[in-house]
Amino acid sequence: MSSRRWSRAARDDAYKDDQQRGHGLPQLLGFFYMDSVLLEGASEDLDLVQRKVRAMTKQETRIEKSGQEELFIAHEQVTEKDGHVDLSVVKEYWLSHLTKRPVKFDIERLADMMEETGWFANDLQQAFRELEKDDKVKNLDVKRARPVNAVNFEKGERLMRVQQ
Repeated sequence: MSSRRWSRAARDDAYKDDQQRGHGLPQLLGFFYMDSVLLEGASEDLDLVQRKVRAMTKQETRIEKSGQEELFIAHEQVTEKDGHVDLSVVKEYWLSHLTKRPVKFDIERLADMMEETGWFANDLQQAFRELEKDDKVKNLDVKRARPVNAVNFEKGERLMRVQQ
């Protein structure tokens, strides 16, 4: 069963449970965003496999249409680095969404960012961490530098831009 189907099934079960308990849509939406972030970690691990399968499928379609075999096998041309976003692009994205006034970034906002860009949470975390090291942005709710996650989206931390 694919993660997308599992996700919908789990969401449907949660929705039924919430209806029986008298909970409403906000709890369901919170579950959806949390579910998206949790599944993102699993899908990141399968990223290389997914790209290889897509390359093979595209090549098979081209071969069927043209009737001519290709010289190279498509999935062998896909490398580990393919498909990963350039961190400078992610940094620019962060800088465009932050102002000198603190803005709360929570799990819902993370899910929106991931949906809008197609990037993984690790890419966003790494870019923010580098911007923080360069003193361009600041997390107002962190007491000391974090080695892994610069932003705890589950807590809804306040972030701001230091330089314009």
